Amino acid sequence: MKSTYAPLLIVWIIGILLSMSTFYPGVMSPDSIDSMIQGETWTFRTTQQPTVMGITLGIANLFIKGPVLILFLQVLFWWTAWAIIIRSIFPTKDFFQAALLLIIGFWPPLFAIIGAIWRDVQMTVTILFAGALMLFPNSRYIGPRLLAATLLATYASGVRLNALPSVLPIAIWICAKLWHYIDKKQAKFLRIAVVASCFVTITCGGKLINSVVPQKSVRMEQYFMLFDLVGISANIGENLVPPPVRNGYDRPEQIKAIYSAFSCLAALYEYTPNVTLPRILTTEDPKIFDLISEAWRKAIISHPMVYFKHRTTAFAALMGWSDRRPYYPYEKGVIFNTLGIKWNPSQVSDKIYSFFDFLLNYFSILWRPWFYIWLTLIISLKAISAWRYGASLPVTFLILLSSWFYTLPYYFVTSAADARYLHWSITATFLAAMTLYYEIRVNPFCCVVQPKSNTIPGREDIQNNPVQSNCNIHGNNNTPPDSQVMQTSNEKPCLDTTPNHKTQPGCENQSNGYSSPGNDEIPICHVLQERNVLPDCNPLESCETQENGNLQQNSNERLNHNAKPSFEITRKSLTETFLGIVVFLIVTMSLNQMAKNTSMDFGCLAARSGQAIQAVEQGEARLKTSDFSNAITFFKNSQAFEPEWWVPEINLSFAYAGINETSSASFHQNKAIMLCPTGEVFIALANHSNSQSKFQDSLIYVGKALNKNCDKYSANLAALNAAIGLRNWPLAVIHTRQCVLLNLPAFSHDIIAVGDPFFKDPLLCEAGLEYFRQLKDIAPDQWWAHYNYGTLALKLGRKSLGEEEYKKAEELKHSGKN
Repeated sequence: MKSTYAPLLIVWIIGILLSMSTFYPGVMSPDSIDSMIQGETWTFRTTQQPTVMGITLGIANLFIKGPVLILFLQVLFWWTAWAIIIRSIFPTKDFFQAALLLIIGFWPPLFAIIGAIWRDVQMTVTILFAGALMLFPNSRYIGPRLLAATLLATYASGVRLNALPSVLPIAIWICAKLWHYIDKKQAKFLRIAVVASCFVTITCGGKLINSVVPQKSVRMEQYFMLFDLVGISANIGENLVPPPVRNGYDRPEQIKAIYSAFSCLAALYEYTPNVTLPRILTTEDPKIFDLISEAWRKAIISHPMVYFKHRTTAFAALMGWSDRRPYYPYEKGVIFNTLGIKWNPSQVSDKIYSFFDFLLNYFSILWRPWFYIWLTLIISLKAISAWRYGASLPVTFLILLSSWFYTLPYYFVTSAADARYLHWSITATFLAAMTLYYEIRVNPFCCVVQPKSNTIPGREDIQNNPVQSNCNIHGNNNTPPDSQVMQTSNEKPCLDTTPNHKTQPGCENQSNGYSSPGNDEIPICHVLQERNVLPDCNPLESCETQENGNLQQNSNERLNHNAKPSFEITRKSLTETFLGIVVFLIVTMSLNQMAKNTSMDFGCLAARSGQAIQAVEQGEARLKTSDFSNAITFFKNSQAFEPEWWVPEINLSFAYAGINETSSASFHQNKAIMLCPTGEVFIALANHSNSQSKFQDSLIYVGKALNKNCDKYSANLAALNAAIGLRNWPLAVIHTRQCVLLNLPAFSHDIIAVGDPFFKDPLLCEAGLEYFRQLKDIAPDQWWAHYNYGTLALKLGRKSLGEEEYKKAEELKHSGKN
């Protein structure tokens, strides 16, 4: 029966249409928006977003405004690459091809982020498509395919800062193909030069583009260095973070309160209702970066075991080895932006995301990377076992190396447990499993030649010893697995591959199915290709003829396509496979149970998923406009993503209070207090009470917060606003002094909101002047204290005092004292 493309083509079309409908116009996170802005303006401000991606988005934006074109290319590459790979490996199984493409293409943890405009996704689809071009079962157009694969691999190496380990094995694969493609008549030096140029282009081309000097350079290493410093400090009870970036977090208990193994963002930012404040600071100053680097090295040398404990915990979080919901499994929609990009969810996208939520709640193992890493280990062991029996598995080993090289370094550099970081690793698991099958079963690197007679004329001494390569597949039950290969310099059987057993060119004196090769023989794999026995030659190597006219002795030298494995070998293979599955299930269930009962200290859970934060932001925007019903919907969506986060709960209490559902408001408030042992929830309640002009209640909540292990600066700031609301100026000065002592840089920004009532209410101008006079005494070296004092003096008509304070503010500002 003739093979057809129809089932595979139908699934391919369905996959593209569903993907576009689900993710249109493209899922955009803060990183995506930042890259899009850089691409639109052609201003590459930071090294955090690679220039390669910014240029790509900028070029795409010239054709279609927004991320739609990039979304389409990602989706097209994803579905086309898998269709090519599956068609190459199973060329005659039409409906099986379609079913396999349906399963892999829509595999939840992979498909869920394929529409996100992320560096991780673009790295995955470009590497995958390059691999598909290498596996394409047609020897035509090999030159353009190699060129396209080289360009794709080059892009992959530059689109993500840590992509090089994953691209290196792919570069070797492409270069090996290129080596055999170049005309053998060319000088060897020229062949080496061309292949070396290809390798350098792939490994260095993307980095070269990214080396375009940006206006602002952000050393990305500082993120995992600060993450390590906070982690070590939290474990030893000593603050090892350099003073210039502490930002008021000086005490060890403060550092411990902001540590989370799930993300460094918990230590860098404080996310509470209505405001996001910096915690530990990052820097662009080379001198301060050197201080961070030196402190990081000293911390590791002084506390190596604590460092490895912290790193093990962070890696376990990345692998999903905890009893909480998988961290940041996918992004949803488009965050608020100034580019005019909006997401209008369709019924299709709503149903698909609901299905994702169902799987996350009841089959979370599908989203945990450790499951796939364990499966990759099983595939690696199986590949090593096959290689020991003589199978040639170059492509499988290169893909496995790509996966391991990319995954294992995360133990030392991961700074978050985002599932997207291992998107390529999970993809490589499926790809390696398929190429392992391809190289062992379909492409016969390890093969047997079955003679039509057990006796070769003139060689009766090797009766009942079939000619074979060194492998574990035998066509004769009487032949032991370790049978020696008949390899003589003068007698090499010529494979009879044509109908009616016609003699091949270059084969003479054929007898009993054998003939001696002449000097003009046709490479075996090429003959088999014409008869559709082989879909292609070795994906890594090409068939060559030795200079003396004899076929090169390699693993795919001879094949009898009618030969079948013996029953004993099949039974052994099935037994090994069955035992492997049993062991895999037992270990998987054991690891899953260990994850549920793990005693690892993952720290606080302040670092939350992007979907939860986005839903909270959208809910708070509606809360400010008194749209309480829609606000409740968004807060419940955030709650679904992060059921253990107190912020959605406290916001739900505010929303229910807005519609006078006091019982629901009380329930969610109590739940928020239970979920937040550090007392941050009381600060949120204090700020909300201030917004409702319930200043006495605010002071009560501040008192409760200060009895907990909360951020003292935020508590004192809330108390300061309450004191101003109560017109209690002595109390306001007390809390002002505390704010200055706790976090002077943060207070320099917050003073604008604190002093706003004095400037807006004429009845408070005199009180405000006295307040700013005392603030000037508390912080005499801060220009903004003098500036605000002078501004209010001028507003009250005290010109000489105002001008004097302005002059002092200018002097301090130019002296660098801020």
